[in-house]
Amino acid sequence: MGPEHVDNGSKVSTEGDVWSFAMTVLLFTAEPPFKDITQFAPLLRRIIRGPPPERPSCMADDWWELCTSCWKWDPGSRPRMLTLANKIEVLARSLRPQIIECFDGNENWGLDEGNC
Repeated sequence: MGPEHVDNGSKVSTEGDVWSFAMTVLLFTAEPPFKDITQFAPLLRRIIRGPPPERPSCMADDWWELCTSCWKWDPGSRPRMLTLANKIEVLARSLRPQIIECFDGNENWGLDEGNC
């Protein structure tokens, strides 16, 4: 749900879903959005008034750009989900060589060994 829905109780929209999608992407970094805000009321104020969450330290530029495009204040300025899906497909293709390099051929991922 985008911030425009929290403040005025308007109906759910695809633009709000785009905003929420980008927040969900942040969860994959293991650094939740607004991690320093521990109480509900201040969190709600931050969501409604901004600014967007801080950039996770491990997030690549391309992914951060994708997320920030989803948090534009004007819901009509946010990308469509199809546009996001296409961008994610391009990003995933660029990561494929790194993923293959991490795979050791024995169906054991080397990610816990710190080599990727």
